[in-house]
Amino acid sequence: MPGLSLRRGAVQAPLIAWDTLGSLVPAWACPDPDIPGALLLRLHESMGSRGCATLTARAHHQAELVDLLGKVQTNLIPINDHQWQITYTPYQLLSLRLRAE
Repeated sequence: MPGLSLRRGAVQAPLIAWDTLGSLVPAWACPDPDIPGALLLRLHESMGSRGCATLTARAHHQAELVDLLGKVQTNLIPINDHQWQITYTPYQLLSLRLRAE
């Protein structure tokens, strides 16, 4: 689900793209109050199933899964420098932190 972002009239590549999303539903995004320039994205597993999602971030950006308190979790599997696989369980809430390198 790629999109375009506009800044001062210039078209930019999307910050993230989901190559595979499965039954995860992006719910909201907001600036991370603890890390300037970082963005938090909340996802919900909505169908009661397990699966994997594949996330690709714009060059020079990193992603990490965090819990509701912002502590880094370990279930983000790197595929390459800017692509990760996320495993999820039924009805799981996931928080993803995106930030520039």
